[in-house]
Amino acid sequence: MIEVSIRELKSHLSEHLRRVGRGESITITRRGKPVGVIMPPGPERKDSSAKMRELVARGVISWSGQKPLIPKKRIQLIGEGPTMSEMVIADRG
Repeated sequence: MIEVSIRELKSHLSEHLRRVGRGESITITRRGKPVGVIMPPGPERKDSSAKMRELVARGVISWSGQKPLIPKKRIQLIGEGPTMSEMVIADRG
């Protein structure tokens, strides 16, 4: 993995994107400290839009092309035992 400063990245963006396209990862630095990473998409990243479409098709979320909206209808939990809020409170104690 190579490291480039923000200035270097801005100056030679096309070159660095070609390297990423060939499978390299690039660490972006500001004043010598890492602030981000550019890496080629992995299988889990390529698949995210398919997962989004599946959730829309199942009615779990609705999407108007912007930020996904979660329906107001809440999922009813089945079974007996403490509620989630009770478990969180107990875990904090």
